[in-house]
Amino acid sequence: MIRTTYTCDRCGEESDKSVYLHNVVVGIRAAYPHYGGHVMAVGNSKRRALSVEWCEPCCNKAGIGFPPKPEDDEKPPEPPTLEELIREIAAEKAQEVMEQ
Repeated sequence: MIRTTYTCDRCGEESDKSVYLHNVVVGIRAAYPHYGGHVMAVGNSKRRALSVEWCEPCCNKAGIGFPPKPEDDEKPPEPPTLEELIREIAAEKAQEVMEQ
């Protein structure tokens, strides 16, 4: 049996789930995070990026926040349609005119 263990690069906490870790990229003029830890020459400039895998508690301690995860049965709210936005603006303007 093959078992993969994922380890946080900051605290050393281990998990058997890949979703446990987040890819954190810190760099100087780093435009390509998938080149983690390599120096990339682009024209006459060099870019250096360091890519690490941190667990969510370590990310939170470092001030890197994440949006709350929606529940499985909870759907994200649908954005309003263009027609709804236009009707809302028209209603606001009509209300302003009525108040004057």
